[in-house]
Amino acid sequence: KPSHLFGVLVCVSMGGIISMILRACFGYGRRGEGIRVVMVGLDYSGKTTILYKLTMGEYIHTIPTKGFNVEVAMHKKRKFTIWDGSLEETQQHSRNYFTNTQAIVFVVDSTNPDLFGSACFELHKLFTMDELKDAPLVVCANKQDLPGARDMDEISTKLKLNKVPLSRKFCILPTSATTGEGLDRVLDAILESL
Repeated sequence: KPSHLFGVLVCVSMGGIISMILRACFGYGRRGEGIRVVMVGLDYSGKTTILYKLTMGEYIHTIPTKGFNVEVAMHKKRKFTIWDGSLEETQQHSRNYFTNTQAIVFVVDSTNPDLFGSACFELHKLFTMDELKDAPLVVCANKQDLPGARDMDEISTKLKLNKVPLSRKFCILPTSATTGEGLDRVLDAILESL
């Protein structure tokens, strides 16, 4: 019957419209990956430990990543696909690694001020990449649970966060990958920035 066919077409069209609205407003259905986050930082800053604390809820002792780790985390009924890799790997494969990135998490070891200069250089290099031009940034000042951890003001100054392009949304948050302190706030900050 023609009227039955019209009803099917309306249902299919409405389903397509609903999917488009959900994708546009909430990121649902974007190739099934949820919110695409890349996590970068110098070796030993705690990226992989953060990744596993977010996705498995427990501390797992790790070694520096060769290649990439990809895990899915759920937070406030939202799916985050988090890519973690060494800076060397991510820069060599930046087109594949950074394409369609919706947020950047940059992890810095708060207890190692000798590496703040290198971390600053690598962080600001990210701002020159076209694939990341619209991605908000969350800086994790990690290892805040350890003695000698520097405060947010010092880390912000050493990373020259005052030079972050005005068009980019960003924040810096104190975190501890081993205890999980501050990690929910990282995902909250991503959600707020989208």
